[in-house]
Amino acid sequence: MTGIKGVILVGRTGFPRAYQNIFLLVLLLSGALLVAKVFLSPNQLAPEPTKTSAPQTGIPRTQATTEQASVRVSTDDGLKLSLGTDGSIVKLNDGSRSLPMLPVSGGFSMRMVGEEPNLLPNPSLETDADSNNIPDGWQFSGVAARPRSVVGTAHSGTRSVKITTRATANSGMFSTTVTVKPYRNYTAAAWFRSENVLPTSAWLGNPPVRVRDASPAQIKVEQLTRSGKVIDTHVAFGYTNTSGWNRQAVGIKALGKTRKLRVSGQIYKGSGTVWFDDLYVGQLISDTVRPLTSATTSGSDGKVHQHADLADEHLAFDATYTPAKDYIRLDATVSDTAKEDVSATDKAFQITYSLPVNAVGWQWDDHPRKSRVITPGVPFKLNSIQVPEPSRYPFATVHDDSSAVTVAMPLNVPRFAKLQYDSRRGLSITFDLGVSKAAKKLKGKATFTILLFKSDPSWGMRAAIKKYYDIHPQSFVRRTDPRREGFWFVRPSLEVLDNPKTPEDESTAYGLGLNMVSLGTDSTISHKVWGIDYLAWANKRNVYTSAYNHHSGFFAPRCQAEQRRCELLTYQEAIGKLRQDSVATPASLERTRLRDESQATLISASRDMNGRLRYTNYQNKFGAFNKYYQNPDPDLSDGMDWSAAAQKHQMEYAIQLARKSG
Repeated sequence: MTGIKGVILVGRTGFPRAYQNIFLLVLLLSGALLVAKVFLSPNQLAPEPTKTSAPQTGIPRTQATTEQASVRVSTDDGLKLSLGTDGSIVKLNDGSRSLPMLPVSGGFSMRMVGEEPNLLPNPSLETDADSNNIPDGWQFSGVAARPRSVVGTAHSGTRSVKITTRATANSGMFSTTVTVKPYRNYTAAAWFRSENVLPTSAWLGNPPVRVRDASPAQIKVEQLTRSGKVIDTHVAFGYTNTSGWNRQAVGIKALGKTRKLRVSGQIYKGSGTVWFDDLYVGQLISDTVRPLTSATTSGSDGKVHQHADLADEHLAFDATYTPAKDYIRLDATVSDTAKEDVSATDKAFQITYSLPVNAVGWQWDDHPRKSRVITPGVPFKLNSIQVPEPSRYPFATVHDDSSAVTVAMPLNVPRFAKLQYDSRRGLSITFDLGVSKAAKKLKGKATFTILLFKSDPSWGMRAAIKKYYDIHPQSFVRRTDPRREGFWFVRPSLEVLDNPKTPEDESTAYGLGLNMVSLGTDSTISHKVWGIDYLAWANKRNVYTSAYNHHSGFFAPRCQAEQRRCELLTYQEAIGKLRQDSVATPASLERTRLRDESQATLISASRDMNGRLRYTNYQNKFGAFNKYYQNPDPDLSDGMDWSAAAQKHQMEYAIQLARKSG
């Protein structure tokens, strides 16, 4: 079986459907963003000047907190953490040195997501006290295709706003303005109903937020400065063609100069009829930081346990501090305590853990070769350029000449986390989490793990990295044959590789460690096979070969490459074709794959908040396709779900072709 000894199957996967409801709240349908900041109202701020983009602070430390009895957890190398009986952090010692502390309690705190009040006036559009046929708190504009308040068609109550355009155009608008806070995250949402709305949208479920004309049915949200200047625009899109009531949303991250949001409904570059009802604009994350005040006890095994009941949220919190030789491990769980008949809603929240070390004047390491002096009122972060700003390292370190303290997350318990230092909160790590009864495998629990350790301050982040490696040696084991290490090439020239400019081995000379080929399994776009001749060449030279697979989505063919014109399908037409293909009698291997992947899509494709399958229009030289995004969970069904289809038509088929190549 030398023909397959170096074959690796690689691909991209989708996102489990069970988590979608949670991350719909946390990530804001549009991709607008959670940040690692903790936002508080002005009366909660410590009396310190700030240059931060938004208020950030911890829970004030009271005299009772400072003087209360404490429990301790410590390492063999001298890191000692003292906790109050309510879970607050009383003291942190590095050997005999008591580290300077901020006047905040530290420890665990929580902010709820998605439960903030509606800022819009008359959001149901029901009230019209002056009987002018314009909902109170709203304005109508435009002459042609002007909005109308109508009775009898409504998502709730009896009234909605209706807009009709008979020809493709921009309609009039209905709008209102609300005051907001800068640097906060908001959600804007509305219920839409459409009738003969054209043109048909190419985006079902989650259009890119910057595609202005993804659908003519729109709720537009504009960010306004104090003077009324528009500085950013966001859009929530309703379904095109004809559809019943559907809720759509968009996320907004208010900019530093934003003072108001103008919310408008209209038909944009389209025709047809759209009804709007039950609009919403609210802050995504609460400004209120809730300390997880908990009963804290010390066990005979040296561990410290915390427990808190959050009865009003139907949640419970548990954490265990476990001392090790040279680090402290914190394992925490948030559990959904609601019964099915009490609350079946998903819950999203942020959990922050803070070490309230006063490190002003210490060093913050952006990376191993760059440090900065910590100054008051400025957040020091390790955010990546991705959204919503996850930290690019799983640890953060602060140090002076005598001590270095690190907060970290282990690689074998990966979570979406943000690390930072702020002079009003300390060194912290924040997790974006949620619980959902739909995520049955998680059994209503959200878990995470934190590590605390000290290291040699003279080497800053370098020493912290070394310590992190030592704590997790299994995460950094070399698992490849050193002879096979090198760069990833796609169809490199064999002629060039066989005639290197150096007398050394070809793969060594060019650093070739992984070569990618196509074995007809990448997707339904094109099942072309190329690169089989690389297999023998790569095996002879101890080079790994990967067969490209595409696990994230199914490309359902809409028309063939030779067709000059291919109209977009309505949602009903697209699903009808999918169902038709799923039961067709196949006459070839290609048609068998189309049948199986169509069946799998009906089972495994991700859905939007209204239950529709999510897909996008995809068109290239091979034809036009609807790309359905998949959930690769192998336990969705016992039949032909996406996991089974990918295994059969991508992985097994690739290995079969590799075997035939010899």
